[in-house]
Amino acid sequence: MIGEDAVNSTTAMLEKLMQIILEIIRMQRDSQRYNSREAAKSSKENAKQPKIKFGEMKKTEYKKMLNAGDKMHRIEVDKNQLEGLNKIAKEIGAKYWVMSTEGNTASVIVPEKFFVQMQGALEEATKLQLTKSPQSLAVHNGAEIISAEDIDMAKAVLSYHDIPAATFKTDGGYMNIVSSDFDGQYKAAMQEISRLKDELKNIDITVFEQTMPFEYINKLDTKIIEATQEMAQYIKLNVPEAELLRTESGEIAVKYPAASEAQIQNCITNYSNDIAAAQDYQAVIIDNTININRDKLLISENTSEYFTRVPNTAGQDYIKIAKDDSTLTDGKTISAKIDYDKTYQIFDKDGNLKSELPGRDLAAKYNTKSRSANKKTDIRRYNNDSLDRIEVYNAKENKLVRIGIENVDVVRKNLLDCGISPFAAEKLLADIDNSLSDDYKAVFKYNPPSIQNSFSEIKSDMLEQYKVAEKISSAQLVDGFNDTLGKKCCVFDKRTNEYILVPAQENRLKAALAQMGYDVLQTNVIVSEAQKSYSPSGATLEREDIHAQSFETGNAEVSAYKFCNDEHGIILIKQEITDTDVSIKYADINKDTTRPEIEKALKSEFHMQDAASIAELLNCMEKEQLISKAVSTITKDGFEISQVSSDYLKISKDSSTLMLDKNKVDIKQLSNAFGITEKQAEKLSNSLSKSLKAADRKEKSQTLNELKKAAKTAYENINAEKKNNAAEKNVSVEIDRR
Repeated sequence: MIGEDAVNSTTAMLEKLMQIILEIIRMQRDSQRYNSREAAKSSKENAKQPKIKFGEMKKTEYKKMLNAGDKMHRIEVDKNQLEGLNKIAKEIGAKYWVMSTEGNTASVIVPEKFFVQMQGALEEATKLQLTKSPQSLAVHNGAEIISAEDIDMAKAVLSYHDIPAATFKTDGGYMNIVSSDFDGQYKAAMQEISRLKDELKNIDITVFEQTMPFEYINKLDTKIIEATQEMAQYIKLNVPEAELLRTESGEIAVKYPAASEAQIQNCITNYSNDIAAAQDYQAVIIDNTININRDKLLISENTSEYFTRVPNTAGQDYIKIAKDDSTLTDGKTISAKIDYDKTYQIFDKDGNLKSELPGRDLAAKYNTKSRSANKKTDIRRYNNDSLDRIEVYNAKENKLVRIGIENVDVVRKNLLDCGISPFAAEKLLADIDNSLSDDYKAVFKYNPPSIQNSFSEIKSDMLEQYKVAEKISSAQLVDGFNDTLGKKCCVFDKRTNEYILVPAQENRLKAALAQMGYDVLQTNVIVSEAQKSYSPSGATLEREDIHAQSFETGNAEVSAYKFCNDEHGIILIKQEITDTDVSIKYADINKDTTRPEIEKALKSEFHMQDAASIAELLNCMEKEQLISKAVSTITKDGFEISQVSSDYLKISKDSSTLMLDKNKVDIKQLSNAFGITEKQAEKLSNSLSKSLKAADRKEKSQTLNELKKAAKTAYENINAEKKNNAAEKNVSVEIDRR
């Protein structure tokens, strides 16, 4: 016998494992592939797809899994690599579980403890395959590396199209290795990722905490917009009534009266124009460095110096440059700096000293034309009689301003004289100062403009709500509510000017995105982006908990089963504890599965032999609206008769119900159950065969959808009390859905 402590321990482990299985099945459902090729499949091909997928995990398996920790990772693996992966995993002692091998890809679940090892095993298996058969794999590396920002989207697209790929982290991102048979599909998938990224540029995703109705915000006579610090200062300079705000996380915003909207928008436009104008100019510093072309200006050289011709002197003047004070680039260009405080000796072409020249005057002879200028360039010069200067060039207008390196006030005046706006001039002055050496900075003496504007405080979540309110003010709401409070997710499509505003829950968001017309792949990508979004208030997209529920039954065998239901179908789980073994059996049942198909599965996969238990379980599933209501017929005496299973009937009248073997009708049992005489019970028994045939004819005349519609209508009229005894112990299990 198993001791009480052992039973409690085993039960706890089973509960934890059951939670893992439920989450993994949900992960598989989330990654179901609905690409266009599936829609083109014939009904014959679709018929081959299993409606019920079975699985079982025994004691030895779950102990290995649970001993490794609660957190699990999912790895998508090419099915053809499983054998090699298994061999290497055994060698290194890594534990894993192959959850699914449908399609071209196998879903492998790995405990966190062994995740790195399994990644290594997968890499080794891939290397081994590359060594043995290099033509069988296509390696997408180098220019095809996927960035960390895009890898989640890439995995979603590849999974969606059932393209097996091994993904490995490398320098600068992630590389994928795919079977050569899928390389064409892989390249097409990468193009799809590019398209999805472009689509996302037109979709704003915000997860936030809503603390006030948007209707209230819209009625306020003030507005708040987010801005850069520079833009905020620009607005304040031009719209004095504007108020500058700063959040606790450093975000900047501007608050202004609604009456100033036109003025603010005009200011924003002017700011954008000024930014563009400043970006049209490129500032370059020309310092006291001279560059001498060896082929044109070098006359001779020895071990210590160059003898070179001075340009712009008609070949009359020459100087000597010490090699220690110069550099040679590419064997062609000699570079050296001219010291303005030094006097240089000037020679004739034969090397005879003829005169001396101050450094600044010598530098002026090297004051060549700008590299940016051409014959049509409009050139303006200010205080530029030497080599060193500031060049400000506008390529769009082909205008060049050459200014000597003077005090910043002089340079500012020169820029304004050329028609450059004050804002653009200040931007250029800051750029110039950043490019100057310390010696020139001492001359330039630039100080950033001091703007004494104070910032008021605003909470980050408040700013977020104002931003969302402004964004959706003239857009069309597709799903959700503007004025309910709590953690919210807003998805705004700029192309259609439509949005959804729903609770920040993954399933709710998916349903709303479907309402907006997004396909499954687009929905998965948007949900993934929402999961990564940061909210200063701490709001995150929540993944709803999934818990198995118990059936309300007095049947001991049925009480061992639990269930979970969603829009995809039913998950049926059975815990089995014996003296020698412990296991969990489970079935993932498609929503279109019929009652007879489920009954067959209960017998063949769950090995249920007791006809009464099978009938009770099907009846419990019907009560929980997991399956369609059994087709029934009503006798003229008001008894409703339905066949809940192949062997059992259910007879109901008023508040009394009786389930019995159709081949073993007990007259006394009928009499006692419904308070009728034995004669009336015998009459009812005799009418059962006729009633069953009528129900059978009715069932055959109805489609499955009609049955389900009828069942739904019937259940909508029932105001059943929620079952208090169905609450289950919550078990926390963390799954990393990578």
